[in-house]
This record gives sequence, structure tokens and C-alpha cells, in this order.
Amino acid sequence: MFRAVRIPPAISLEIDGPSFLRLDAHCWPKSGCQLSPNSNVLEEVVVTCTVFESPENVVLSLICRCRIPPHGVPRNWCVREVQESCFTEEQRRLQSSDRVLTSSRLLHLKPFVHSEGFIRVGDRLKRANIKFVARHAPILPSRYALAALVIGGTHELTFMPVHQAVRRVTDQCVVCRRYLSRAPIVPMAALLECLVNCPSVPFTHVGLDSVGPIFMFVRRSQEKRWVTTFVYLASRAVHLDVCHSLNVSSFLSAFRRFTSRRGPPGECYSDNGQNLLAGHQALFESNLPTYTLIRIR
Repeated sequence: MFRAVRIPPAISLEIDGPSFLRLDAHCWPKSGCQLSPNSNVLEEVVVTCTVFESPENVVLSLICRCRIPPHGVPRNWCVREVQESCFTEEQRRLQSSDRVLTSSRLLHLKPFVHSEGFIRVGDRLKRANIKFVARHAPILPSRYALAALVIGGTHELTFMPVHQAVRRVTDQCVVCRRYLSRAPIVPMAALLECLVNCPSVPFTHVGLDSVGPIFMFVRRSQEKRWVTTFVYLASRAVHLDVCHSLNVSSFLSAFRRFTSRRGPPGECYSDNGQNLLAGHQALFESNLPTYTLIRIR
């Protein structure tokens, strides 16, 4: 127990309760706080208009209240009410002159008033072999709750603007946020010294790689050839040499031709290709003075 009383009185109060509960109601002690029936306390009324999860639920609720059998009539009534509150001026001008003001945001949609009484998109898709609702979709403002319900259920209406309305719905969807998430941008490491500083002698720092196979016709037969690339890392200059195969002897021959023309490099960078690693081991074991400064990473 954490109360500052003895344990037996606390247990008695918890089990038996206050003693006045055994008496009649008119003998109970009266509270000092009395509420007047003419109090000025106002009751706050909260109106929740977005309690539906889909436009079908809106239609069903209106059907039950209005007792109208078709599902489309209550839905058209909702669209008409929203358009009358948002596009009053456009609807008035379309009914009188079939044109809206040049400053209207519906101008590029070529709107017109249908016989049902609400505004639809114009004739950009009038030759398409699709439903009339898809060709001439009703127009809804993007910031109304009805637009969010229609986006979540079906895509038959045109919203103003479309991208913002769809984005507001997809941002609150867990599945959409998981599939539309972007990979984090990985920060790049600092560049190597040989990439930012240009030495006095070209091809001092070289990158090695093999490209291929490339098919060539030799007499009447088709054979494979590979290209060994030597890239000068400071300026991206490229030296190419042809190899007949991917063995060590072909790589050493190409490397010998490269050093004969460009001179011996200071450092060579390559991947873990078997021919490149074996060629590096052969050059290291040869102990030739020309290749003493070569180092493959």
C-alpha cells in the first residue's frame, strides 16, 4: 500500500465502502457544487464528414435515407453539390454561353455541362473506344473529402489539380509509401589522389580491364577476341589492345605492347580478374627493371 493510513482501515474502506451508502438516498451528504439549469456552458458540436472509407459507402448511406434504387443517382448528387459550391461561376457561364473565362482554372480541360447538370471534361478523348464516364469525366476539386474517397475507390473523375490530390491519398497509404519509397542516397567517398592530381608523365596511373568477347571473321571461320583497356585515370585517356584469349600470355603480350608505346606506368588498378592477377604475379616474379614500379590493386 502506498497511502499514508494503516492497512486495516484501508481494507475496510475498500471492501465495505462509505458508511452512508447503507442509508437512504435522501440521507446522503450533499455536494457543495450545484449546476444551474440556465448555465452558459455551450455544448461543442463536432461534425465529421469523412467517416466513410469508400464512395460506395457514401452511395449506400444515401440510398438508405433517400430510398432511391440506382447507385449512380446519389453519387451524381454528391458531385453536383460539390461543383455548385466550388465552380459556381464556371457553371453559370457554361449554361449561358458554353465558354468559361480565360482566367478560369478549368479552361484547359474544355469543360461542358452535361444533361445531368454537372461539369465534365471536354472532347480530347471523344473518339476513344471507352466508356462515356472515362471519356468525359466529371470534374472535382482536389481538396474536398469526396475527391479523396473517389481516389481510394475508383478513378472515374478528374480532379483539380490531379497530382496533388492523388499524392495526398498515397502519402497516407502504408502500401503505397512502401512501394514508392526512394532508396537513400549513399554519400560518395573522397576521390583518389591520382584522379585529382595530373602527373607530368601521361599514363602514370592506369586502370586495367578486359572487354569482350568480340566476334571476328578470320578467313571463313568466326573467332572470339578480347580488348584490354588501359585508362589514364587523370584525364580518362584510353589505350586499347587486342588479345586473342583471356590467358596470361595474351595479357602479358598486350601489356608489353602498351609499355613499349606509352612507357611503364607507376600504378595499375584493376579488378580480381584471373588473367590480370596471374599477369601481375608473373611480372612480379620476372624481376625485370622495367616493371619494378608497377603495382596492381
